[in-house]
Amino acid sequence: MRTNGLSRTLIQSAIVAVAMTAFQASGQRADYQSETATLRVPFLLDTTEAMLARDRLMPPPNGIQVIRNIFQITEDEREGKDGGKNPFQEIIPGKYFPGPSENGGTPGDPNMAAGPNHVIACINGSIRFYTKAGGLTFSVNPASFFSGLGVSLCCDCRCFYDPGSKRFFIMYLGFDGTNHSYYEVAVSDDDNPNGTWAKWVLNSSMNGTTLSNFWTDYPGFGYTSDTLIWTGNMFPISGSGNYGKIRIAGKQQFLDGSPTITYTDFWNFTNPAGGTAFSLQPGRTTGAANVPVVVNVSGTNRVNVFAIQNPLTAPALVKKSVTVSSFGGPSGGKQLGTTTKIDMLDSRVYDVNVRDNMILVTHNISGGAGSRVRWYELDGSNLPTSVTLVQQGNIEDPSYFTGYGSLNKNMYGTIGTGLTRTSATEHVGVYYTGREAGDAPGTMKPMTLKRIGVAYNGENSGATSRWGDYCGGALDPDDFTFWAIGMVPVSSGAWGTEIYAYTIGTPANLAGNIHLDSFVGSIIGQAATLEFRSPGTTNVLHSYPISLNAGGLYIIPAVAVGTFDLAIKFSHWLRTILPSVTFALGDNSVDFDTANGDADGDNVIDLFDVNAVFVVFDSTDPSGDLNGDKAVNLDDLNIALTRFGMAGPP
Repeated sequence: MRTNGLSRTLIQSAIVAVAMTAFQASGQRADYQSETATLRVPFLLDTTEAMLARDRLMPPPNGIQVIRNIFQITEDEREGKDGGKNPFQEIIPGKYFPGPSENGGTPGDPNMAAGPNHVIACINGSIRFYTKAGGLTFSVNPASFFSGLGVSLCCDCRCFYDPGSKRFFIMYLGFDGTNHSYYEVAVSDDDNPNGTWAKWVLNSSMNGTTLSNFWTDYPGFGYTSDTLIWTGNMFPISGSGNYGKIRIAGKQQFLDGSPTITYTDFWNFTNPAGGTAFSLQPGRTTGAANVPVVVNVSGTNRVNVFAIQNPLTAPALVKKSVTVSSFGGPSGGKQLGTTTKIDMLDSRVYDVNVRDNMILVTHNISGGAGSRVRWYELDGSNLPTSVTLVQQGNIEDPSYFTGYGSLNKNMYGTIGTGLTRTSATEHVGVYYTGREAGDAPGTMKPMTLKRIGVAYNGENSGATSRWGDYCGGALDPDDFTFWAIGMVPVSSGAWGTEIYAYTIGTPANLAGNIHLDSFVGSIIGQAATLEFRSPGTTNVLHSYPISLNAGGLYIIPAVAVGTFDLAIKFSHWLRTILPSVTFALGDNSVDFDTANGDADGDNVIDLFDVNAVFVVFDSTDPSGDLNGDKAVNLDDLNIALTRFGMAGPP
């Protein structure tokens, strides 16, 4: 339970003490309470331009004091000139850059998402969009971002990029004047966050269609290919008692921008071995998934998996559990230069990711110097019938405190985790580690430092300094690179965040040359998609964008390993298929030759293509410019006639 810090501060500042009748739970079942509700909820479409304009007019949310952020530091300060002090110590080169920073809004709850060309960073007082090179493209406070939905306070953020729908999702908790709570949800219109966002506010104090006397804390936000899942710890506005909650809804409603949302709530249920289920976190799912899953830990040696059967038709909760090595709650992490410790909170679950029914889980436990990251891999392929433990391990060193790990798995079965590390001989820093599929079970590689703070953090000036409460991680859409965000001290009274990419192991790189026959113009930037198909079928397993350089060279830095049929098609060229090409880790090379003349793109060269050239003849229309010389003339007509009757493979 979170008893201090930002969430509690914001809530206390918003409370209007009211007495309410205890709710009467509907949908009573033997082991949990649930109800499906269809409600018209506050909804709006908003552009990043409008949000920026609002942000210039709105003060930060009540209870948050924003200090000068990292982008307001001068270049001289960055370089350490004129007495200025670089706010971070650079350790190693690579793809990393400072994220949002603030003071007085502790904990930061940093979370992030990685799309094809942008990353999103969310903390309790800021939402920011960046290019992958670290260029800031958008910055707004959450209250401005969600303005117009009738909820003024925002905290406890979560975000992710969904590769299936190619959309970004952001969620914050919101509170109103009665201290009821809300899931504030935003969805981008495409894979570029700098555009239009659709937004909803879902009352998380509702249990189905009944308004409860409880508010939500420590929320989770996850997804499968067709669902969105929220979780939360429910606390009474007045009175006593608490319980855990799960909400699940069809994802397509949000992709369609529907103002009417149907969802199912499960609440006030127990763990498989008994005791109120609490501090639940939903999985973010890549690839195959039998059922959506939610995970928590209980006792001293149990990991519990809550599977949701028939999520879109008749949702039902099934509970399974596995026994793991004994664990206890962590102690605070020592820091260089102070007796104030970094708060490692408790042993609640921090991150859950699912890859092809393999469930990855992290939390903080006691051990090592006093705190360490514990991780698990569970096999959920037999859910909802059973779940089994595949492996478990600790990220630890007898000299260091570790905590707040994120965990993801890429297409090679490689696991990456970003985490916090501190000790009596070093300041708090962000690190990463991981394991390849062939490594010994339960082991991780040595930790690698990405950034380290320049001072201790004594913001709370007590026995412990609030930190976390979690650090976000993401898998890049290239399905190889990992991303993470973590907190680092920028002074003894302020913290910042660091966003960083990292890799574990060697990818399967692909490069080659593509010959576009009868092409005489510049081929720089000519684009296509390379499909990896199941051999002998049209079933696309993976797809990768291709862009050519002046010599017809393409490079894909990470592709899947295995044997595939390769299919490629540019705009005016018949599709080319190379059967049964095998890829291994390391460098792979594949060349393609293509036949020109398919002006209308149907993979057949016929009278329609000849007609397409005639229609724009003697112009510069690219639809008829088959040879790329920026003129539609007899040369283009000759290409269509010469290739007449040809058809590409399926």
